[in-house]
Amino acid sequence: MLLKLTSIKDKALSISESVLDFIINLNFVKVSKIFISKDKDLAQSYPFSDATLFSLARYESKTKFYYKTFSGLKGLEILEELDSEVKSVVDTSIELLNSVSVEPSLYDVICNPSVSGIIAHEAFGHGVEMDMFVKNRAMAKEYMGKQVASKVTTMHDGSRSCKEVSSYYFDDEGVLGGDTTVIDKGILKNGFSDTLSALKLGIKPSGNGKRESFERKAYARMTNTFLKRETMI
Repeated sequence: MLLKLTSIKDKALSISESVLDFIINLNFVKVSKIFISKDKDLAQSYPFSDATLFSLARYESKTKFYYKTFSGLKGLEILEELDSEVKSVVDTSIELLNSVSVEPSLYDVICNPSVSGIIAHEAFGHGVEMDMFVKNRAMAKEYMGKQVASKVTTMHDGSRSCKEVSSYYFDDEGVLGGDTTVIDKGILKNGFSDTLSALKLGIKPSGNGKRESFERKAYARMTNTFLKRETMI
């Protein structure tokens, strides 16, 4: 593996003399959990990995950088993904050397999926964690069933809604993972919950109960939160 990473780095550095440095970060994690109660006896074990390619380019007195991230329920196969994207990352860092600063103003912005996912996470994800509904600390509680986005916007969260770093078979309270439609064609439909908040709100737990360790209480927290592509009719 170290030889493969070194070859990827050398490949990047050989593309152009403008590449000042090239860095690869790679992490592998194996998760193993059990949940035992009088009603359930569950076990799960799965790997996931995440990586970053970082290219630093320089021409004369101008320095720019670009990076790209990778992740998923996978192991060493992520190395092939890194290898295939090296030139794209390096080329983008070099292209940025000719970039100019954006004039302060209001713009219509088209985001790629990695950025729209962050928007989904921050703008809506945290706002619909339903333990905050119980404490009346979430404004989203007042907007359930109302339009909060355009009709082409549908947002999901769930450990079983896709195969990514936050996918699992059951949460830290032994609730099976699911797929929650948070926004359906612009309408705010659901939040996600741990068992206690679901009980107090009179709803079914969504499988989003997460705890730091067995010594800590569970909180309702996001898993895989993303915007789904919709087509206007």
